[in-house]
Amino acid sequence: MDIPPVEVYPFYPKFENARDYASALRYCMESELFAKQTYELLASVARDEEVRKLALDLASMEQGHYEEIKRVYDLIEAFEHRRSSPWELDSGAYLLTDDVKARYFLLDFLDEPKRLLALVRDNPRKFSEFIEDCGKVLWITKAEVENAVPPELLPDVRGEIAHFFKECASKERRGVVFLQNLGYLVTQLGFRETLDFVLYIKDLAILNEGYLIATAIPEAFEKREWTILTSELELIS
Repeated sequence: MDIPPVEVYPFYPKFENARDYASALRYCMESELFAKQTYELLASVARDEEVRKLALDLASMEQGHYEEIKRVYDLIEAFEHRRSSPWELDSGAYLLTDDVKARYFLLDFLDEPKRLLALVRDNPRKFSEFIEDCGKVLWITKAEVENAVPPELLPDVRGEIAHFFKECASKERRGVVFLQNLGYLVTQLGFRETLDFVLYIKDLAILNEGYLIATAIPEAFEKREWTILTSELELIS
């Protein structure tokens, strides 16, 4: 039928009059929750079991959309509290507690003077596509494939990272190393060796006017470990 999508129709006027990015995201979250409630209502009155199941599946999808948008909104709100933007960060080491936030952060953060070297646990092809091929991506995996680094050999790439930062500095560009999922690295290397590796990259970033951007989930660490980590990496969101 030629009708507007149910999840956005009541919000058209708000979308058209959104004054800024944060306002638009708030309307998006309202829209996703409205859609979820609509599908849940449909499921509650459906007489056909397949229709009921489809409606519940759609409600679950809308909940997932809401949660992803909420992560981006929280990130933007964090920078509003700092009264700054991603591209205004001084060189140094920064920490994000969510991989979705990190991906959207990188989209805003990476610009022409910056160059990226990413070490990820995500699917490297999809990660590279998401950040629009803005740099080199190494996959932390035990699979023997191209551009892969086994987690136990990760400390051996220190030389490549040092060369990366120096090369960027020599070309008047700012190197950005993205290190994903420190909790996973701790399971493979132990906390002390992981911390040594992180601090090595941090110091190189500072010396070369570059950046270390890392992600870590607090629940993956003991309280003392998390305190040490957040004392060395500035927590963004």
